[in-house]
Amino acid sequence: MKGETRAAVFEDVRFIKIHDDYPTPEPGAGEALVRVHYCAICGTDVKNWTTKIYQTPIVMGHEFAGEVARLGPGMDGSGFTPGDRVAGINVQLDTSSDLRGLGIFKDGGFAEYVVVPRDFLFHVPSSVAPRDATMVESFAVAVRALKWARLRDEHSVAIVGAGNIGLTTLSCLRAAGFPRGGHFVLVLEPGAFQEGKARELGASEVIRPKRAAAQRFFKDRGEPDVVFECSGSEDGLLLAMEIVKHGGGIIVESVQKGRISFPVFTLSSKEIAMRGSLSHDRQDIEDAIDLVAARRVNPAAIISSVVELDAIQEAFERYLDPSRRDFVKLIVRILG
Repeated sequence: MKGETRAAVFEDVRFIKIHDDYPTPEPGAGEALVRVHYCAICGTDVKNWTTKIYQTPIVMGHEFAGEVARLGPGMDGSGFTPGDRVAGINVQLDTSSDLRGLGIFKDGGFAEYVVVPRDFLFHVPSSVAPRDATMVESFAVAVRALKWARLRDEHSVAIVGAGNIGLTTLSCLRAAGFPRGGHFVLVLEPGAFQEGKARELGASEVIRPKRAAAQRFFKDRGEPDVVFECSGSEDGLLLAMEIVKHGGGIIVESVQKGRISFPVFTLSSKEIAMRGSLSHDRQDIEDAIDLVAARRVNPAAIISSVVELDAIQEAFERYLDPSRRDFVKLIVRILG
């Protein structure tokens, strides 16, 4: 299938250009050509757009869903056939796959067609709408974080930050039956819109991310055993260290840029166990697909709006002013 396709190409800092004559890619050995229906805007896409982390030019987008258009050589017996409903999700825990990341090192899903390696391709059940399937990657991040947390029935939990990852983590906690036995899942979030979403999705309480507010909440209920840091800010990580109970744990799900000032004595004196959690393996993704298919989590509650491909530049610009943030997740309609 040679020809031209429409694609949104990241060309420079804060500049994405729509190309109507972008070359349609050809699938190689062990790859499939996917016709993209929807692709979600990820926080890392926004960081790249503002700071140029990746090379240019490139088609970003690594949270997409569509259908198999054609199989490359060696894909017979792969379990995929043209017309299959699929999601493309980078599996980046194997260092051998790092430089194959779609939308990061190779062209991704903000285009009508994308080439996807076999191990980045996942079947999407017919019960899951293509738009909702773009959220599987976010839920897989939360699924993995919960595995690292090793939560017990008697644990209380806090989530710092109620953006996309904070809310998917909250959703997965609720799906797993937390809080249990009179304990709590507390969310700390400054934004009014995100606060409302956290309440809607079942947080025990939502408070501002301030030490005084946290101390008032914990006075009668105790401090959290586990804190999920989902804000991506230095202040968020420091707050997590302040509020976690002695001997508790912190799971860092957010992507921290560069270096931060770190209170090592607090880590030692409170005997905190801190663990990073980034990306996901195939099992995490399959588990996330099962959660969505069984309707134990609700992607539609986190998706704020769908924008057309022609409006992708304006969609990215909406992220520039956090004080006017009246959305969580934006999805781009490519075809469909």
